[in-house]
Amino acid sequence: MCVVSDLGLGTLALRDIARDRSVAKKYMGNIIAIKLILAVITFGFIGLIINLMHEAPQTVNVVYLITLYVVVGSLVGTFNSLFQAFQRMEYVSIGRILSAILMLVLSVIALQRGAGVVAFAFIYFLVNLIILIYSMLISAWFFLKPGLDIDWAFWRSSIQEALPFCITSLSIVVYYHIDKVMLSLMVDNTSVGYYNSAYNLVMSLLFFYSAFSASVFPLMSYFYPISKEAFMQTFERSVKYLWIVALPIGVGTTLLAGKIVEIIYGPSFAPAVIALQILVWAHVIIYMNAYANILNNINKQSLVTRQTIICAILNISLNVILIPRYSYIGASVATVLTELSAFLILNHYVSKTEFGFPWRKFSVLFLKILVSCAVMAIAIEYLININIILLILVGAAVYFAVICIEKGLDSEDVGFVIQLLGNRKLVKR
Repeated sequence: MCVVSDLGLGTLALRDIARDRSVAKKYMGNIIAIKLILAVITFGFIGLIINLMHEAPQTVNVVYLITLYVVVGSLVGTFNSLFQAFQRMEYVSIGRILSAILMLVLSVIALQRGAGVVAFAFIYFLVNLIILIYSMLISAWFFLKPGLDIDWAFWRSSIQEALPFCITSLSIVVYYHIDKVMLSLMVDNTSVGYYNSAYNLVMSLLFFYSAFSASVFPLMSYFYPISKEAFMQTFERSVKYLWIVALPIGVGTTLLAGKIVEIIYGPSFAPAVIALQILVWAHVIIYMNAYANILNNINKQSLVTRQTIICAILNISLNVILIPRYSYIGASVATVLTELSAFLILNHYVSKTEFGFPWRKFSVLFLKILVSCAVMAIAIEYLININIILLILVGAAVYFAVICIEKGLDSEDVGFVIQLLGNRKLVKR
């Protein structure tokens, strides 16, 4: 329902406002109005379902509060799209940090007072409400005063254009989470526990990817109408940095999976090691697969939607085949094969546009990364018995030293990344 309450409008607003800031007021006013209606529909639909299920009053109250948390979060997302479109990521970061601090403080207070699950659900809602107020104030002070607007023609065209983003998100939810449901139904909850422990570790590695992509997307949206060359240069740079980060993480995690699982989960979760060693390569492929940024920016989001639907069906099919025989290992392999298929499909779609990927150019970079990873792996194996944190730091230092010696990275690259993640200086209007 989180996806439905947004309907893909946040992504649409981010892309179009980044292209032309003069449309910000129109987009914000209309999208907020649409989302308020979606909030009522979402709340009503959830209320109907939960009452038909005849759940306990406590469960009903929790569901209502979490639904409010979701719909308020959708409105927060709209303002985050505005901040990102204006290349003011610091306001998004402040909001997330404030949210984390409030969640921690209020949760500790609730625990000390012996609060129940309803109180914690209320904390989720309250924190999101505070962040919404913060976002509205930032918008009013620095961008535009939040308001409501009703333009039926705009509503119709926006929903039609945003719908592929919504379907894409729904499909991603399916093939990111259906494997756990299928494991619980086809095997047992122990297998789900092993798989989930590895899966959650891999998902935590996507933080840099999410932050970096959130910075690159509005920049590409800005360049697309005015300079195809700058658009493609931005994309190529982003791919370069993601590749440089992804592959050593894959190699390092594969080598250190045993130590990582034992430290975080304990020796009883040793079976999760092989799942982590497999799943981390899904993470690597996700990092390397930045094609959706191109297609979404050139108004080809329907192709991304098609790809996610295909991959959702493929993931379910692979799980049906692999889980009964190989349990959580089969689910891990299915996830990697699904991400690999997504990479190949999107590469095919992009190759049919004017922005085909320069594979020859990047093959040289890929070889440099492989050499650097090999040297890093040798260093890790040689020092395998030292403290794991120190081992990770040494491995990273060795890797980046080699990649710099090979001139895979230079001072211009470092400056670009710092500016991209830190501020909006790359775009001077």
